Parts: sequence; structure tokens; C-alpha cells
Amino acid sequence: MAENALYAAGGYADGPAAEARFNSPKGITVDRDGGVYIADSLNHAIRYLKDGRVTTVAGSAAGNYGYRNGFDEQALLDYPADVAVLPNGDLLVADMYNNRIRKIEFYALPDGWTADGTVRVLLNDRQIAFDRPPVIRSGRTMAPLDAVAKAAGFTVAAEGGEMVLSGDGRTISLAVGKSEITLRTDGQSTVTKADVAPFVLDGVIYVPLRQLAELAGMDIDWHAETKTVIMRK
Repeated sequence: MAENALYAAGGYADGPAAEARFNSPKGITVDRDGGVYIADSLNHAIRYLKDGRVTTVAGSAAGNYGYRNGFDEQALLDYPADVAVLPNGDLLVADMYNNRIRKIEFYALPDGWTADGTVRVLLNDRQIAFDRPPVIRSGRTMAPLDAVAKAAGFTVAAEGGEMVLSGDGRTISLAVGKSEITLRTDGQSTVTKADVAPFVLDGVIYVPLRQLAELAGMDIDWHAETKTVIMRK
């Protein structure tokens, strides 16, 4: 905002508080940690200000609007006008043009979950058991294919030199040593490129966990403090 200006131009930007931008912010509320939730109405998003930084909690960073439930930016709002913190820390949103009260439920790690020096994977709040542990290659978490597929509810079959995962109306095809991964759904095919190609380690096929989980329709996050991959569906 220019010095002595009466109004700040609307915009959208997360980051340091002085550089963050909003577009017609409406209701605000304060949580138990002193953070401020903001109903950023014309950005159709819920923003959060704490420790001098602004982040987006829900809604599309691209400014898309509508009605859709989902994780984080997958959810769509339409002119959120007010927010309120519930006693358990969850958030209520007055989603004005959708004529609805929406609830944002915040994810919490299982009780007592602390770092143990290994890379672990949670599906919602349940730890996925691996016969062989996940490994980090070129900054990417690689995990045994069979365990990941089973956790996602997919079956695995070998077809023509490829491993084919099937489930939830999707088919995912990949091959050891090849970075291309093909997703087939509703008669359409999409090819994505993995940063690290699937490989074999001690007789076990390892696959890029983030890309495979996203192709399987799951949300995925990294909790650096405990070296935990969090998959949600």
C-alpha cells in the first residue's frame, strides 16, 4: 500500500505479512495460539496470519470459486464472509454465496508421534507397514510399490513389462527405470514424468510416493520435523 493512500489495491499473495495481499477481507477470528484466520471474500479463500506470515488454509490460490469439499486448495468457496474457531480448534466458515456453513477440520498427527530417525508414512492417521523402509532419492520419498498400492486400495499386475495398478476407476501404469507414469481414467490417458524413476532395491520395486499417491486421488504432505509422509483420502 502506498504511503498516505486511503485504500490498498486488492490482490492475492501469501508470504511475509507486509507483502501479503487480500481482496475484500471480511470476518476474522483468533485461535488459541494467537493466529488470525481471515475470510478473504473476493479471493474465495480462508487465510491465516501468524508469526508474521500469511498462508492459505482453504480455497483456490488461483481465485477459483464454487462449491466443492476436499483437502486444502481442492476445496472451493464462494465469497466466504466470516469465520469462527470451535473449542476443538476446527473452523466454521460462513460461505455466503453458497448459502452454507462449512467446517474446516485440521489434521493432527497421532498422539505421541515423534521423530525416530526413519522415514514413515501415514494414511490418514494410520501408519503404513513396510517390509522394506521408504528411502530418499534426490530429495524424493521412494516407497515399496506393493505396500503403497495396498494402502490406496489398488491391485497390482504385471503386463508387458509394466506394473499396472487398478482401483477407484483408475489405472496407473509404470515401469522400472522409466520416468513416465500413465494415468487412465474415464477413457482418457495422461502421462506425467517422475523426478525419480521407479527402481529395484534388494528385489523390491520402489516408486515415487508423492506422484503415485496424487495419481491415485490422494492428498499428500510432508511433515519435516518427524520425517513423515502424510497421505489422506
